Amino acid sequence: MQLLKRCVILAVLAASVGILAAADVPATAPAPTHDALVTMYLDGKWDDLEKALATVKDAALPPAERAENLIIRQALAECRPPWWKTIKLGKKVPFSPRLWGRGMTATYDPAATNLQLSVNNGQVTATLGWPVADMDNPAQAEHGFTKGELLDLGIWNTLGTADAWGSIPVSEQANLDDPGKLRLGLYGDFRGDLSGVFYGSPRARRWGLWLYLAMYMDKYKDMQIVASRRAVAILLITEVVSHPEKYPTLKLPADWKDSSESKIADKLRAVLEKTRLPLPEDKALRDALKAFATANELPAFRTNEATLPNKLKASFDPKLDEPLRTKREAWIKDTLTKAAATKPG
Repeated sequence: MQLLKRCVILAVLAASVGILAAADVPATAPAPTHDALVTMYLDGKWDDLEKALATVKDAALPPAERAENLIIRQALAECRPPWWKTIKLGKKVPFSPRLWGRGMTATYDPAATNLQLSVNNGQVTATLGWPVADMDNPAQAEHGFTKGELLDLGIWNTLGTADAWGSIPVSEQANLDDPGKLRLGLYGDFRGDLSGVFYGSPRARRWGLWLYLAMYMDKYKDMQIVASRRAVAILLITEVVSHPEKYPTLKLPADWKDSSESKIADKLRAVLEKTRLPLPEDKALRDALKAFATANELPAFRTNEATLPNKLKASFDPKLDEPLRTKREAWIKDTLTKAAATKPG
């Protein structure tokens, strides 16, 4: 009888230990759904996305989801490189950003108030700073976008400007007269604008495009950089008019009659401020921005104008852009008229 009691006690103790041991082991979190991953990406939740992707085995996914995960992983690698977290510590530190297939030597300095470039043996080094407290800051800023999203655009914009200047041969930057210095500045702004909307998060991209489309508003008409910013907005307008099937969220109404860039800019700006672009549209837009950037490097600096996918031009000089704008708007009218004529019914 004593032996039996001892066995029962031991069994109870063993069961209790087992229960406690089980309680000590945290339950495995369920893998995120594919829709959840897409939402994290489109909302720019980079840290959450990085952790979630670490739990996902792409090879086990259906082909369509696997393909979209690849898009998201590539964007994460490009837009949130390891140096981002290092700089968030707020200390002066060297880092090596990479834009448009080129590496750059750079230093983050919290005391830097503007972009500083130096050249040594043909190697350009950039020193730049920004408020780390606003990196990924969720506090609201403008038009529904956060302080973190505004800074996200600004960081990549500045890096894009540095990359642009660093990619131009030093001999072409030396001894520039005043018009030449202005041309260099406008080209740097154009490349910075492009970099901001390509490398920024999807929400930062929407914010940047909103800003560039806003350059058609009268209150910005006297800004020196109005035309260089508009050049990126014109790329978006050209994409939407050329490929409405790619951008159902952004396409113009079927009865659209106005072919002016300013009216189209108003329409697109209103959508971008309030509406998240689905992943396929965001991907198509990034692809278009990358192709536009590739086509407009040194030639654009030398001519002071960008070449659009439809072979029309956009000047970075507001005065020189006026006749080019007339041609672009004639193309818009012709394209929309032809599209309306081919609609069934």
